[in-house]
Amino acid sequence: MAAEQAAETARQVAEISARDAHDREHRNELRSSAVTFVLAIEELIDLCQAMRPTHEELEKVMSAESAVRHALAVVRLASPSDIAGLATAAFERTRQFRRVSRSASEDWEVIKQLSPPDDSGSDEKTKALAKLLVGITHESNDQSVEKWREIETTLQLPLLVERRELTESRVTQLRRTFLRGDGGAYQLRQDAEKKLLLEVDAFMEAVRTRLE
Repeated sequence: MAAEQAAETARQVAEISARDAHDREHRNELRSSAVTFVLAIEELIDLCQAMRPTHEELEKVMSAESAVRHALAVVRLASPSDIAGLATAAFERTRQFRRVSRSASEDWEVIKQLSPPDDSGSDEKTKALAKLLVGITHESNDQSVEKWREIETTLQLPLLVERRELTESRVTQLRRTFLRGDGGAYQLRQDAEKKLLLEVDAFMEAVRTRLE
């Protein structure tokens, strides 16, 4: 009888030890996958903030997004459904941030294209360019069709399109951004980044709670 009790006690101890080892392994997997996921998002944010609308830059950004997607898949395997859901929400915010960052980079590239390479630009063109830049990057009450036409004429945008130095689609995009008066893609990028970081914070808080 004593031998049977000893065997049963040993079996219970072994089961507890196995469960503890499994729990530790699972917690380590969750911790590691969460860190990899967040670092991948941070890498993508850095690339988006410095992105230029070139093929090489876009490839880097899309590669970084793929890394986030891969990290998300690992998190889903290592996490309960609530944490996996928060990670998925963060990933969707990441994609939104990438899209608006591309629009912002395209707007900025046009501004750089319109900027004179030296001090040869006229005062009128310099002022018009400044108004355009403010109009597409900040909230302002000075947006109107009349104001846009003044800028368009001063910067000779139709002529640049005719010379194929600027595409009609880019001019149309600038016009829409300017007339919205909401800060355009720049404001959208700031808003998207804030929302993304909130999702990441919620995800990390859930992970920390699970690991406690």
